[in-house]
Amino acid sequence: METELYKSRSYSGCIKSAYILFSTNLTTIFKRTWLSILVYSIPLAIMIDLSLSSRALNEADLPIPTTTLVLMSGMCIWSLAGCIWFIAVVNRILNTRTLKANLIRATVLILILLHVAGFVKIILQLVNTLVVSTFLSAKVSSGAATLTSTVIEILLDSAFFVALLPCTFSIIKYLINPQSKISDIFGKAYRHGWRHWGFLFITLFITGIIFCLIATVLFAPFGIIVEAQISDLLGTLNGDPSGIPSNFYILLYGTTLLTSFIFAYLVIWSSFVFYYAYGSIETTEREREKSLTA
Repeated sequence: METELYKSRSYSGCIKSAYILFSTNLTTIFKRTWLSILVYSIPLAIMIDLSLSSRALNEADLPIPTTTLVLMSGMCIWSLAGCIWFIAVVNRILNTRTLKANLIRATVLILILLHVAGFVKIILQLVNTLVVSTFLSAKVSSGAATLTSTVIEILLDSAFFVALLPCTFSIIKYLINPQSKISDIFGKAYRHGWRHWGFLFITLFITGIIFCLIATVLFAPFGIIVEAQISDLLGTLNGDPSGIPSNFYILLYGTTLLTSFIFAYLVIWSSFVFYYAYGSIETTEREREKSLTA
């Protein structure tokens, strides 16, 4: 597809270009991505359906059956593999490289993101435990300890957001540019992204608003069904008989599958926005280097 990537654009220009690219090539995008999205959505829908329907996963006092754990683990691995395939297929649309090359980069990226997410979670958990234990040992009320822990967690979340935002540029560059290396995600490309932090933030902010508005409408049927399921589950936990029909979980699964399938195309559009943001920043950086060497 013709994308005219390397061109200086404003955040609104990136959003507009992403919409034009998505809307004018929707048929091609659908033909190339539908199977990978389906492979990703099927296990995801099963996991959501199972987590909402299983009492063992919703009651702390009930042991979780081994079969349930094995099934959830299998679906998680399946969904993760589908996600990697989906990322590779979308990147192949943009960079025209082989599927194998894109699969390798998508796999490496997912592994890096999992490690980063694990690191952030460990840091937050350690700080939370340290703050609560310190306050309790000082005989401060549990309410004050919880409040302080919450404030510190919000501050840490904000700090991680500020630090990781430039990765929206370096990650896209790693996926699109064959010359980009893994180290560039937190190296040279990260520093370039940091110089354009404000541009990335406003692009993310506006895109996020549009994304959330569309997602709210998209997830409305799913939310209604989930609310009905949760209400019924709470009733059964209190001893009331279940009031949902026998085919309810088929409806829940179908709605979840369809919602996650359509949602993937919203994700594709948003990734196109940052694809053009990458192109704009890369153009600015090249012009900057030329001016410095002139």
